[in-house]
Amino acid sequence: MKESKTRITHFDEGFHYLGYLFCRSVILETSKQDPDDPFRWELLDESRIPPNSWPARCRISGKPLSEFIQQTRFKRFKELFDRPATLPDIPGLKPVYLGNYQQKLRIKHQSLRIEDTQQRLAVARYPIHSVQSLVLLGSIPVSMPTLYRLLRRQIPVFLCNRLGEPLGFIQPQAFIQPELWVKQQQHFTQPEFALQFSQEIVKAKIHNYLQCIRFEESPEIQDICHQLLQLQHSCENKTTLNGLRGVEGRAAALFYQAFQMAIGDDWCFTGRYRRPPTDPVNALLSLGYTILYHHLTLIILQSGLNPWQGIYHQSRKNYCALSSDIQEEFRFLIDRLILTLIRRKQLKPSAFPAREKSGGYYVLPRNQKADFIQKVEAKFLERIRLRQPEGEFSYREVMVRQVHQLKQIVLGERLEYQAFRRR
Repeated sequence: MKESKTRITHFDEGFHYLGYLFCRSVILETSKQDPDDPFRWELLDESRIPPNSWPARCRISGKPLSEFIQQTRFKRFKELFDRPATLPDIPGLKPVYLGNYQQKLRIKHQSLRIEDTQQRLAVARYPIHSVQSLVLLGSIPVSMPTLYRLLRRQIPVFLCNRLGEPLGFIQPQAFIQPELWVKQQQHFTQPEFALQFSQEIVKAKIHNYLQCIRFEESPEIQDICHQLLQLQHSCENKTTLNGLRGVEGRAAALFYQAFQMAIGDDWCFTGRYRRPPTDPVNALLSLGYTILYHHLTLIILQSGLNPWQGIYHQSRKNYCALSSDIQEEFRFLIDRLILTLIRRKQLKPSAFPAREKSGGYYVLPRNQKADFIQKVEAKFLERIRLRQPEGEFSYREVMVRQVHQLKQIVLGERLEYQAFRRR
């Protein structure tokens, strides 16, 4: 007999038996398809176990084997279900990004598969229960049956153009809570609350601007920091939203002036140009802000609030104004990330060829876009220590807390909003 069939082993190491792969508390069914396919394992769902098969009759520690199937805590074979290069290996629910028009989506055996349309091979596979949302960058073919199954599992689909700018999204019906939306509209339109909230987020945005550049040694940047501090204090004297918008606009212009000095002349960055982005840095900023916008929109939807009903930003068609409101507190994450990547030489001008510029706007190369998305998602999961409440939280958890604050205000459980300020 073969040594592999008679050797003494352990569940932690994994072993094959009767067409199944065992590893810790996970059972993988061996596919009879291409043996070289790295995705040839199928996670054995309880519903797929034949009732008279030996796995159905087997018991471990007196309990049915089916009770152990959902305990997916394995390491050795984890890479079989890892996300591709567009996302880091992180626990919990994760968004899936797709920006290659030569790929298509399928849902098969409780997994979301991304397949190459030319080679007809799976290039990535995600357990469907781990998918938080789907983000399509460009004209990506998705079938109606796939959309139907995603919505049944309450997974929203965000649609963007190839620059990463949001076009809209498809949301599950369960996210809509009309009674809460009515209370939200009544509260958010109260002038006193709208002014307090707007002052708070603009002051926090300027504070976080300062946190990004305050350690720069340049005298010019230090002078800009002084001007930003004065603008932050001036928010208290503004009694209208338009007055606050003027302060915010001046602060943003000063910050991007300092940002330009900090990254140097090699990047040809002359200021913030949103639509369209005219250079690699503007393209990265736009993409990063869009990812942040999608995260906040999803968090708001899951909380039951209406993302279209804003406070500081004006509500308009197909624009999630509330997402943009809360986004102001967290924009610095994208700014600081890009500045750090440039300083560490992880982003270089040579990696962004001029040929990608066409029609007056700059399009990120596909590989640079994928790599940057990965870094942004990892940044959102970076943990920081807070004073109130005391403890460690990821930035995404902080975003959830900020949205929860607003929901408490709508429900009458809280009076004022406290924006997030990075220490």
